[in-house]
Amino acid sequence: MTVPRELLWSDVVVEPIAPSRTEAEDIIRHFYATTHEWSPVISCRRITREMEATSEVASADFVALIFAMQLISTSGSEASQEAYHATKAALAACEQVNQMTTNYSGAYILIATFELGHAMFPTAYLSIAHCTRIFYALGTHDKKKATQLFGSCDTWVETEERRRLWWAAITLDRYAHILFRFRPLSVQHIPADEIIPANDDAWDGGELTVNALLVMSIEANTAVTPFARTCQAAHILGKACHHVNEVPTANDAELHLEEAVQIARATHALKTLIEQDSAVSDKPSRLFTARALCLSTQQLLFDVHSCIESDHVDSGGGNKGLRLELQQLAIDGSKTAAAECVGFAEELEAHLLAHGSSSISPMVLNALYSAAGTWAWYYRETGNQGHLDKLNGLRRILDTMQSQWHASIDYLLLLENTEFTYTGACYQ
Repeated sequence: MTVPRELLWSDVVVEPIAPSRTEAEDIIRHFYATTHEWSPVISCRRITREMEATSEVASADFVALIFAMQLISTSGSEASQEAYHATKAALAACEQVNQMTTNYSGAYILIATFELGHAMFPTAYLSIAHCTRIFYALGTHDKKKATQLFGSCDTWVETEERRRLWWAAITLDRYAHILFRFRPLSVQHIPADEIIPANDDAWDGGELTVNALLVMSIEANTAVTPFARTCQAAHILGKACHHVNEVPTANDAELHLEEAVQIARATHALKTLIEQDSAVSDKPSRLFTARALCLSTQQLLFDVHSCIESDHVDSGGGNKGLRLELQQLAIDGSKTAAAECVGFAEELEAHLLAHGSSSISPMVLNALYSAAGTWAWYYRETGNQGHLDKLNGLRRILDTMQSQWHASIDYLLLLENTEFTYTGACYQ
């Protein structure tokens, strides 16, 4: 019996050729100085160990990961379409020969994030769904019952890396929903006792540390580091996504309204914890994604429940007093969230000037866009110059980020002239 040979990059792709060892080291170094700050899902220690163990960068899954690292950490104008298509082809080939390794999974997560950041829809939506299916197929979602096809790993660092990749897929799934609304989530349910990522710095250093549980870590206010906060924020965003997807009957309407209030309170509580973490952190930028996801959750929830047309109120069923209270909460909350986004955008701008846009996740963009849509609506209604100034300030930040993430360009086009006329582009 012969052992199947490892699929090589050269078996699948002619151009571009695999990077040299020196080129790969440069790509890895740049990736960890930029993208890894907001998406710590690929282990530097494991990658370094793999580089040391081989004389050349050759396997299809490893080269795909290197190119994915390069694509996501370089500016949009410099990103190679040739490298992108070659990486996608290599990942598809890896699936055909069951070379579904940690490198393969990591490359797919990075490629899906790259597509999301460049508004490659519906490609990004499909890739993100595929990422979740990968982890379902490998059994990552349920290590107690599901057959484990990932293969064993001999280090805690790689075990934690796989957990982080699974959470990255969940986070992308939730974020994609607010861009592509009213579609079912790919990951429907996350158990309350799901383990969240461990301390980021400890993992980077290979130091064994404990992992908190998802719900317990929120309720008990235990020490949680930035990427785990992002996972918590994604979990609550998922609750909001499920909520807005529901079409309650008249009998269920009151429970539906009560659920909205509960989600709003939970989001506010988590956002407060994250802001407290940010205030004492020496790297508050690592919490930008978590903060943006909380703001996006509020904007999604409040947008759905802020409609004040009488036919919506009369036809909804349930406690009309509760419905009107929720509508007022949504109207007030929407404006508050939009105001908070203005301050958040100023923090982003200061960070961009110092570190460049590759150090910020594309998942901050929706919060900025939604807030800009809110201020455009308020300016159309009131003519208040202050509202227009806020809109233009948010446009300025989106413009700054378009060199890295082309999704910013699309958002700016959607916001064009919205201070004068409602185009249907914004949510408000």
